[in-house]
Amino acid sequence: MFGIMHFYKHSLLIFCYVAGGKCDEGEECDNILDELENIDDELDEAGIIFVTTEDLGLAKKHGIKSFPTLVFFRNKEPLIYKGDLDDEDEVLAWLTDEDTLEIPGRIEEVNTRMLEHVLQENSHVVVFFCELAVHL
Repeated sequence: MFGIMHFYKHSLLIFCYVAGGKCDEGEECDNILDELENIDDELDEAGIIFVTTEDLGLAKKHGIKSFPTLVFFRNKEPLIYKGDLDDEDEVLAWLTDEDTLEIPGRIEEVNTRMLEHVLQENSHVVVFFCELAVHL
């Protein structure tokens, strides 16, 4: 799971844990995942990858104590969603809001898809292109 967040600048991770194993069809976590699947295409267009995990160690590392919980990693920095997980429109609005996307005091790193979106939405953009070393 760390690998996904390492290579993508914006990752949406939902922590799903049910005592005894994976959530079954019809359980709360399954219903929420079904709802969020409705916004997956919009997230892809914004350059946000959507994944799920049942990794309790990773949840603990980020202070997650209740499940399911939605966490948006902006440049690997976690931001926990406090709204209604059953309302995919509310989740999408939160994820695409400037206040959610912006990390104060930091210049944004973007992937190609995100850059294309920024260029389409804004008439003036300054982009600094640099070569990054990939550490595996």
